[in-house]
Amino acid sequence: MKVLVVDDSATIRSHLTELLSTLPDVEILEAAQASEARHTIRSARPDVVVLDIRMPGGSGLEVLDALRASDPRPTTIVLTNDPTPQSREACFRAGAGFFFDKTVEFQHAVDVIARLAHGRAVTSSPAIAAILVVEGQPVDRKFLARVVPSASHSKVEDLETSE
Repeated sequence: MKVLVVDDSATIRSHLTELLSTLPDVEILEAAQASEARHTIRSARPDVVVLDIRMPGGSGLEVLDALRASDPRPTTIVLTNDPTPQSREACFRAGAGFFFDKTVEFQHAVDVIARLAHGRAVTSSPAIAAILVVEGQPVDRKFLARVVPSASHSKVEDLETSE
């Protein structure tokens, strides 16, 4: 599985790469700018893209927009220091699969990738259930159906009331 880590911080890229390097069958690619990320996505066709929002050479939202044309479309994980509800909503609307705050949810991104690498459903992780509710409101049901296609209406309601 190819994972592209996109962040302008060499420290963040290095830390994430170190954590992911322990996973079997995971090839890690890196990009420091949005323009470099777009090029790497086209040429390497990663399975997962871990993406910051604010970077030189364009924003993570622009990269998310470019990913819409990718076929197959990689799983996208936004890992940012800008965890505002507005940023979270903008990222989900742009097609992000997951959204985590670097300062307190860094490990959640690693957990999602580990589960994907092991071929496990990411929806069984408590971290994933937590992100399906944004500021006490459920994520758009169309988004939820895309991320958790097997979720029944009752499971969605369980997620909504578990917060």
